[in-house]
Amino acid sequence: MPDFIDVEFICPDNTVCLDLCYLSATHNLTLYLILLFIIILILSAFIFYVDKLLHMKKKY
Repeated sequence: MPDFIDVEFICPDNTVCLDLCYLSATHNLTLYLILLFIIILILSAFIFYVDKLLHMKKKY
């Protein structure tokens, strides 16, 4: 489990701070998902390229 789940310990009895912590947590999660998506795209493009090269070599 990530650290930002334990929000009560970071921001005790302060709703504004709690909201800020939650916002930063969701923002980090969104950034993480975007990075993950980009990495998957790059990997799939690389695999497709290698596969194409292998097929080209088989033809000759």
